[in-house]
Amino acid sequence: MGAWGAGSFENDTALDFLASIAEARDGVGTDGNPGRVGLVIGPIAVVDAASTDPDAMPDGEDDDDEAGYLDASLACDAIVAAEVIAAIHGKPHPELEPDGGDDREASGAVVGAWACGPARKNADLMSGQLRELARSAMIKIRDGGELQELWHDVDGDEPGSPWVEAMNDLIERLR
Repeated sequence: MGAWGAGSFENDTALDFLASIAEARDGVGTDGNPGRVGLVIGPIAVVDAASTDPDAMPDGEDDDDEAGYLDASLACDAIVAAEVIAAIHGKPHPELEPDGGDDREASGAVVGAWACGPARKNADLMSGQLRELARSAMIKIRDGGELQELWHDVDGDEPGSPWVEAMNDLIERLR
């Protein structure tokens, strides 16, 4: 049975993406295999270009269209990427805390150690511009797109819903 919860790391898509970052090489990558830096920056940039209008998806196109509708899988990946950026800037989610304990995913420990250590030496990842782009992407995800619609179906328009609160917490940590 799949995982599905309101937190950044409480769904299978997010955990799979976290594992991809943990397994990737440091840097931007080579030979068509993105490195950790590329994996972190990529989904944020795609969300920036995506539309929250469901009619934006061209007929016959798949959900991976870079300029298409903001689908749930892309949003989950971007949320994990934004969590990594928040950790790099000193405001990690407990899943990425360097001393987060035994209750977290092994991938979280690997990515957390990287984000709170070597990644802080990467000028691209330390950029305030990337942090602001990630923050903007999280606002876009919170306010529209497929993931927001799914959570709206669960929680309605309640401002204090667990998913909205989790998104607001991440947005605040990206300040």
